[in-house]
Amino acid sequence: MPTKKQKKDLRKKYDSTPKIELDEFELAMLEDHSYDDIHYLNKANEKIYKKIAYWDNYKPSSWLGKWYKQIQIDRLKRKLIHYYTKK
Repeated sequence: MPTKKQKKDLRKKYDSTPKIELDEFELAMLEDHSYDDIHYLNKANEKIYKKIAYWDNYKPSSWLGKWYKQIQIDRLKRKLIHYYTKK
């Protein structure tokens, strides 16, 4: 049976999370999927996002209107510029 001191030492050992320095964080963010890349993608896709939001809020009155709405949303989503990873 472990003593209180042993339990405390084990808890310290396993509960401590590794700390990352700010410089390391900034370097990691310069790699793929960095905040700047996401910002540029959102800026490039801004017009398409607005059109998608319009069609999401559009209230069709018949099944044909619902079908057309979904066609428009799918067409716009294909136009979005995506982030491609290096292979």
